[in-house]
Amino acid sequence: MLACEYPSVSLSLVHKVIAFYLENRVAVDGYIARCDDEIAQQRSLSPRGPSASELRRRMENMRRAATP
Repeated sequence: MLACEYPSVSLSLVHKVIAFYLENRVAVDGYIARCDDEIAQQRSLSPRGPSASELRRRMENMRRAATP
């Protein structure tokens, strides 16, 4: 299924990756958990952008300003 989803990846490489994960499950899961924690921390520190309704309001104001 993975080889079909990602045709540029050979079936033998898919097998190797699965084998690596099965042999190193604890380390890989720990790595993924640390990455997820880092991403969550970065998201919490980054400023929020405008909401969809705010963007719509801005676009409407721009349209009004552009029409004579």
